[in-house]
Amino acid sequence: MSDVVDATFMVPGPGVRRGMRVREFSRGVAIRECGGDPLPVDSTQNRHDQSHFPDLNLIRERGFAEPRATESEDRVLDTLDPSCPDLAPDWRSQGDWLALGETWNDVVMAVDQDPRMDSLRQPVAECLIGSTGRDVDPVDPINSFLRGVDVDTLAKRTSSSQIEQWADAYADCADEYFREFGRLLLEVRPALVEKHREVIEAYAAELVGAGYVP
Repeated sequence: MSDVVDATFMVPGPGVRRGMRVREFSRGVAIRECGGDPLPVDSTQNRHDQSHFPDLNLIRERGFAEPRATESEDRVLDTLDPSCPDLAPDWRSQGDWLALGETWNDVVMAVDQDPRMDSLRQPVAECLIGSTGRDVDPVDPINSFLRGVDVDTLAKRTSSSQIEQWADAYADCADEYFREFGRLLLEVRPALVEKHREVIEAYAAELVGAGYVP
């Protein structure tokens, strides 16, 4: 069940890849239900909110995004039956499980505003400015940096080697910030797991029933 907990109530760090694996598997079930050919379960192409839940080691290894991720996703979508309604598996627990994402989002937003995070923002900004030369908002360094990188990447105003350098800088400069962010999230996660254990266990059972192997 630990993989499902990591997918349900995601926390930055190594658990992100386990959570991504659960999400990729369940998405693959839905894609197969629609007649499509999904990505491998261990694919790290579909990242999940790297402003709150980064796997910084993954970013160091493979950058902010996988090479040719858009083309790969287009190939998957091209295999689907056009009448297929969505990319969610037809599981009884699916709706209740998805609703937990909103519950967790409220927690994440509260931790994001926690005063204990305030002293870590300025050092992140200074590190990113020093490492990359980019403009970074010291009040919101994570989002301002990632937005700027996205704008330049989409506009094709930079090289792949430059983007890799920015990814390395982000992973290094934000390490302490996300350690604390993750620690604060983990303070409240166990209580939520207990409160919503029935939904999480039901989802885990359907996941395993569909063939998921941790």
